[in-house]
Amino acid sequence: MASFIRALSHSSTKCAICCDDEVVGHGIHPRASRSAALFALAGQIPAPVLADLVGISTGKAAAWAKLAARDWSDYVANRAASR
Repeated sequence: MASFIRALSHSSTKCAICCDDEVVGHGIHPRASRSAALFALAGQIPAPVLADLVGISTGKAAAWAKLAARDWSDYVANRAASR
């Protein structure tokens, strides 16, 4: 799981591995895999947690959550109330 999280946490959309023609030439498409993983995570965890976990902005995490059709708006209120 740790290597999975590290792979997702590359904050740049243009990373060396995503643009490596040799990797893509072998049928491996890291950008598509990263997007699929972010989509899956966004559907399972709140956007602020996703942002912290993979090192993306909360705005981008919220956009992924919206794309995954999950509404975590009450998470922030519940989190604040529990403190």
